[in-house]
Amino acid sequence: MTGTTRSIRRALVGLALAVILGAPPITAATGAGGDSPQEVFEEALAANRRSDMATLLSLVAPAERGRVLLDLFDMAASACTQSPEQVAPLCALLEESGLAERIPAALEGVEAEAELRFEPRMAHQRERASAIFAGVDVPAFGQRLKEVLLELGAPDGDLFTWERLDSLEVDGDRAVAREEGRSDELRFVEVDGRWYLSWRALM
Repeated sequence: MTGTTRSIRRALVGLALAVILGAPPITAATGAGGDSPQEVFEEALAANRRSDMATLLSLVAPAERGRVLLDLFDMAASACTQSPEQVAPLCALLEESGLAERIPAALEGVEAEAELRFEPRMAHQRERASAIFAGVDVPAFGQRLKEVLLELGAPDGDLFTWERLDSLEVDGDRAVAREEGRSDELRFVEVDGRWYLSWRALM
């Protein structure tokens, strides 16, 4: 294995730890939010136990789903540009999904974001994710992406790490949950009468 291959594999594996679930193939995504934050939480727990990435992604607010996969897409874009022969299945997936043509703009965006402060960078990433994944079935793509990364040697791992809701505060179309012993918060958003996870819940 060459140095380039090892560096690409290390980068993919490291990112996959944070983003990818180990799971058997599924034929279709299930779930599209829930009637309440509690219902969404329970469905996310069940999907995580099944290692069902497509369902987890479908529980994220529709406008935010692409953001969950943005960092991984950026890494894939870089790997397919620098050494496509080393990650051929990944590059083939981008081609099949119609995403290969969006690689140049994605890499330009990564470069531009390096110069931005935190808030402007986050806003730019949200806009870029929306553009990259426009017209893409993100849950289905995420499931296929997981399978390809496992093929390339990425490890299994949990994506949704919450275990219980010890408190829940609902304020209009927003909700915040907390778990004892954790300093972070689990956020929900209501869209068109359905509740969803914020994209940060899967990061």
